[in-house]
Amino acid sequence: MLVRAALGRDSIENCPQLSEAEWQELFSLACRHNIAALVAEQVGRLPELVRPSEDCCLQFVAMQGVALSEFHHKRKVAQQLQMFFAKHQLKVDFLKGFRLCHYYPRPELRTFSDLDIFLSYAEKESKQEPAWKVGDDWVEKELGLQVHRDIHHHTTFDFAGVHVENHFDFIPQYGSRNAKDYERLLKALPVNSPDFNALFLMRHMAGHFAAEHISVRHLVDWMLFLQHDGEQVHWDKIKEIYDTFGMTPFVETVSGIMQTYLGYTCPYLGVSSDETLRERVVNEILYGEFSDDMPDPSQVVKRLSFKWKRRWQGRWKHNLCSNTPWIVDLCYAVAAKIMKPRTILH
Repeated sequence: MLVRAALGRDSIENCPQLSEAEWQELFSLACRHNIAALVAEQVGRLPELVRPSEDCCLQFVAMQGVALSEFHHKRKVAQQLQMFFAKHQLKVDFLKGFRLCHYYPRPELRTFSDLDIFLSYAEKESKQEPAWKVGDDWVEKELGLQVHRDIHHHTTFDFAGVHVENHFDFIPQYGSRNAKDYERLLKALPVNSPDFNALFLMRHMAGHFAAEHISVRHLVDWMLFLQHDGEQVHWDKIKEIYDTFGMTPFVETVSGIMQTYLGYTCPYLGVSSDETLRERVVNEILYGEFSDDMPDPSQVVKRLSFKWKRRWQGRWKHNLCSNTPWIVDLCYAVAAKIMKPRTILH
């Protein structure tokens, strides 16, 4: 209800009365799902009878304050990056968090940890070097920053206290059998066009759900994208791609979750009729069936054991998101880790 109210889709008048312990649990859950700042104002506006204690309200307010401060700093850094790369005839497209926040009623309350960028040449002409590589070279030469090149689909550097991921691919190319085919489809589209985001955002969400976990924020991002840009998507083509890559069951389950819990009925996509599966996915998103805490990277054996157990227990999630056999994608994932050893414990 609080999320729906923050997005203008519900009223807070009918909020149930919760105990202080339940409010503390709700606050922890909101923090885990990166939506505490988003719902903070709604908590403060609740009728006095159902409002949590002042201490609990202040916890939500504090999270909102942190989000505001971080957003303004990251926005300034984003502008500085655009100016820096423009000086070298490079165009910056922002992906994920900093792009998605503009769908929100208050962009500054959509938290994100880093800046994801994709570079291209400002002038449409043949160039010898890929734009991302030229950008990295300038970052090292002119800014004197270290660029790390040990991730499969992007390089990284830290600029003014903000972690930046410079993408040369949109999805990891070695983690699954069909990744290269999907990547070709993405690169054939203008970055951040409605069709591009219909493919990229869903694949990104499905990939995280299958391999690890997703948060409520992923669902809100997807819903707001559909609300803002859904009419401009060529859905017949996009749904055919979802089918080809075995993503339709996950897509339709997500549609059912949005309809049931976020009050949004998507007019473009089908809704899964499997209520048991829907509730299992909701429980997985909120709490996680595999609830063990990941060991510290220094505990190599325990960390590798954790990652194996999580993969094994999450086979059903992989099968919901892909038509590639689980064992096949596991082999691809292991090979990918060997190619980039630093990612083994990542």
